Order: sequence, then structure tokens, then C-alpha cells
Amino acid sequence: MHIIIAVITAVAGLLWALNSLQRSGFDLNSLNPFYWARRRAWEQKQINPLYAIETSRELAAVLLFAVMRQAGDPTKEQKEHLLSLYTNELKFTETDSAEMYSVASHLINTDPNYMHKVPDLIAPSLGTMSDDQKTAIPNLLKQVATFSSAPNPTQIDFTQAVDAALNQQKR
Repeated sequence: MHIIIAVITAVAGLLWALNSLQRSGFDLNSLNPFYWARRRAWEQKQINPLYAIETSRELAAVLLFAVMRQAGDPTKEQKEHLLSLYTNELKFTETDSAEMYSVASHLINTDPNYMHKVPDLIAPSLGTMSDDQKTAIPNLLKQVATFSSAPNPTQIDFTQAVDAALNQQKR
């Protein structure tokens, strides 16, 4: 009987200690070996997911969001226009359009210097792009930039950088 009481006390003490550690800010997931292995493998790659986009549709969606975001925080009308472009031009479903908008927002926020790394941004998805897509993407970027007002210099520079990167890769 005394052994059972000792085991119960030890388990209760362990649970109390883990609870106290969690309340003090210690992440109990860091003790999970599977979580640690995934995190370690990702750290080994050292790639920002923004620069690992492999499909042309997803790249176009992120680039369109980036151009819209350069004019400031998006308005409701700009968001609706962008979602309609995702649905009509990029052929996403309405649900996928909303998800892609959220994903693009998150990805653009991961690197504030993405505007200066356009060739790195475009490089992984070039293999999946047709020549028609390479000409359509800059046209869509210009359409987004001129939606609510005249494009600002940042939007113009970014659109030209994307166009130059796509044209350079065509040759």
C-alpha cells in the first residue's frame, strides 16, 4: 500500500512541476522529440517559405498581394478586387482565394526586404510557368497597382523588377 501512495505522490508532483513550468513560460512542446526533429530539420534548411513557392499560381497570388500592400494597408474594396482576381484570373475557388489571401499576407510579412529580392522570389516557380503566364503576371500587377489610384513609385519599381526578372528568365 505504501508503494502505491508513493507512486501517486510522485505522479502528482511531476504533474504539478510541469504545470508550474508551463505557467512560467516554458514550452512543454520543446520536450517532444518529434517536434524537436521537425524544428531542427527546418532550421537546417534555413529557407524563408516566401522564397520556396513552387507553383506559378501561388507566386502570382503572393505578388499581387505584395503590390496591393505597397500602397498601404488594404481597404475592403481592394481586398474584394484582389479576391475576384484570384477567383477569375488565377482560377482559385472562393474558399481557396480567401485562404491564399491569408497565406500571401503572412508570407509577405515574413521578409520586409522582399522587394529587393525579386529574382530569388521568382526562381523556384519558373519551371512551372508558361510564356503566357510570364506575360500575364506583370499585366495583373499593373491592374492591381492602378485599381484605386495611380501607382506609387514603390509599386512601379516592384512591377518593373518582376517584369525584368520574368523577361530575363525567358531568354
